[in-house]
Amino acid sequence: MSIKQLDTETINKIAAGEIIISPINCIKELIENSIDAKATQIDLTIQNNGFKIIKIQDNGSGISKENFPLLCKRFTTSKIQTFNDLQRIETFGFRGEALSSICNISHLKIITKTEEEPFAYECEFDSNGNVISEKPIAGNTGTLFIINDLFYNVPSRLKSLTVKDELKKIIDCVSKYAINNKGISFSLKRIEDNKMLYNCKEDSSINDRIRLLINSSINKFLLDFECEEDLELGLVSCKGVITNLSYSNELNGNKKSNSYGTNAPIFFINNRLIDCEALKKALLSTYNSFLPKTASRPFIYLSLFIKPENVDVNVHPTKKEVFFINENEIIENICDSLREILQKQDVSRTFKTHTPSLNASTTFLQSQTKDMKKKEYRDETRLVRVDASQTKLQFKPLVKPSITNSFNNSGINTSTEAAVECSQLQSIKNLKMKLDSSIHKELITFFQDTKYIGIIDSEKRICAVQVELGLYMLDYATITNALFYQLGLRNIGGFGTFNVDIAVIDCLELIKIEHQEIDLIIKTLKEMKDMLSEYFNITLEEEEEFSGLRIKTLPMLLSEYTPSLNKLPLLLYKLGLKVNYEDEEECLDGILKYISLWYIPEIISQDSVKERNSLDHILENLIIPMLKTKNFLPTKTLISDIIEIANLPGLYKIFERC
Repeated sequence: MSIKQLDTETINKIAAGEIIISPINCIKELIENSIDAKATQIDLTIQNNGFKIIKIQDNGSGISKENFPLLCKRFTTSKIQTFNDLQRIETFGFRGEALSSICNISHLKIITKTEEEPFAYECEFDSNGNVISEKPIAGNTGTLFIINDLFYNVPSRLKSLTVKDELKKIIDCVSKYAINNKGISFSLKRIEDNKMLYNCKEDSSINDRIRLLINSSINKFLLDFECEEDLELGLVSCKGVITNLSYSNELNGNKKSNSYGTNAPIFFINNRLIDCEALKKALLSTYNSFLPKTASRPFIYLSLFIKPENVDVNVHPTKKEVFFINENEIIENICDSLREILQKQDVSRTFKTHTPSLNASTTFLQSQTKDMKKKEYRDETRLVRVDASQTKLQFKPLVKPSITNSFNNSGINTSTEAAVECSQLQSIKNLKMKLDSSIHKELITFFQDTKYIGIIDSEKRICAVQVELGLYMLDYATITNALFYQLGLRNIGGFGTFNVDIAVIDCLELIKIEHQEIDLIIKTLKEMKDMLSEYFNITLEEEEEFSGLRIKTLPMLLSEYTPSLNKLPLLLYKLGLKVNYEDEEECLDGILKYISLWYIPEIISQDSVKERNSLDHILENLIIPMLKTKNFLPTKTLISDIIEIANLPGLYKIFERC
């Protein structure tokens, strides 16, 4: 694909102002370019640890002559054309900044040949990325980058770097890419003493490449690692190599190892070398459950493939970090797989011991196997603890999950003839079917595991609950509304009763409405009083003297809970003017909605301590336990009324508490 200038919109979205701050940045970018070019051989030569000369030669596809003018210009690339291409990016580079940055602080020369061209071209660039010379020469297919005098024009940066430290970084970088790219040969040579610092053949196995990085004895401790795919989370595959539990004992007893080796885990996501602090901490924490505190770090190499559309690669100037969707869930799956492997290994452990003899002290390997039950290893980030004596706290639901998870199949109060009659109404069946179709199964589990914490704001009607390791805010007004509606629909015709004696007109005069509306409400309630009494236990008696109505009974939806009579005038207003009594289904649905609104706990001032404590008792001992039962089947509309405040694994990431 030819190199093109990106459009302004794309540039503004991806520009990182990439700066080369050390030789390792140059080498990493050029190695990735070689891999993108489908090279099977990458040879690196350095002088003065990369500050004087860096040469990287590959046998990839090469660069065509017509691409030279744009090759080292900023924001020119063949990898993407628009910002949306990042959603399916499969190459390393995409910004078009690396070669331009290299030109700014060095003298860059390129020798390249494509398969179609009869000969190679040698091309030199100035600090602005312009071609200053170009000539045909003999050469093989592929590309040779020659970088001379790195930081020649930035002496302050040159003084801030340590030459010796850069060599370790270069070897470490080359080794990591070699481990992840089986089928590509890598070599690293130093010009001063003609010493080969790293060399692996094309057919070298991953274990051989790891041995070259760490030490020759690591082979016997290596284990293959694989985590099952989870396409719902976007995890296509996760494979790698790890060390067993005996590896740390070996390191403690044998300090001789490759001085260039690294103890840091090696992670590749979609073939991109990245740092993932969350994954590293989680894996090391899993290992620590099996190892003593004095043990050395294990070796970990993982290669993850995640759906490209789930990965954001444009979050760091050097692209060493990425963000991906469902990070916590994917890390948890990987740690579960690692824990399963280590549990099997923990049954048999090899360690070194010293036994005195008459002649000299001899060292030998002793294998000890214990017959034991499978150990339970705790993940510190997933425990809720309150003191040292209570190390694990588990909250269990009051009842088991409903087997049917269906509203139509749930229990119905059939203690009265009216209840039986109502349950057979087609309109009631339709309402139950509508509710049944909107049930959210995950929320059923959520509410069954809910532990009440307390009221956050009684004026906004928000409370706090704990579910497993998470702390959540609930809009208890909306949730109790849904609960009481379902209780009403489930028990219609068979409610309990509250005995009262209240004049309807006295109630209605408490709200500011016209006398004509009061008369219309009383007239409607008189006409519907038989139906209201039979189906909803709202008993109304006519007053002969004043031609009015008195309320004698009101429906009881939940035992030991009395709704506020302050909201009774609003209920009567809704029943008299807002219900469509012409349509049976709309009528029953409307009445149930208004009754459930009446049952919602009323707003309480933050300063009303007594009333707030009473409400707190009702929520903890009546409402929340009812949400755990099969009498309540939450719907999808409630998702927006549940907000996660914090979770224990997330807090561990921030505070690293034990």
